[in-house]
Amino acid sequence: MCEMKRKELSEASVRRNYAFSQRTIENLKWLIDHRIYRNETEAIDLAIERMRTMYEMSEEPGAE
Repeated sequence: MCEMKRKELSEASVRRNYAFSQRTIENLKWLIDHRIYRNETEAIDLAIERMRTMYEMSEEPGAE
């Protein structure tokens, strides 16, 4: 029983990481398309900040 639970958690973790990666890629693509960065490092930082902001906004009460 313990092994089955560990496997389920592992799959959930993989799915969360995949979704996180997809959102990061989408945010980087958006930044590249809009050309609002000076270099790749800045683009990555901006993508992470944009994703964090979107996540925080989705967590606010009444945000749907």
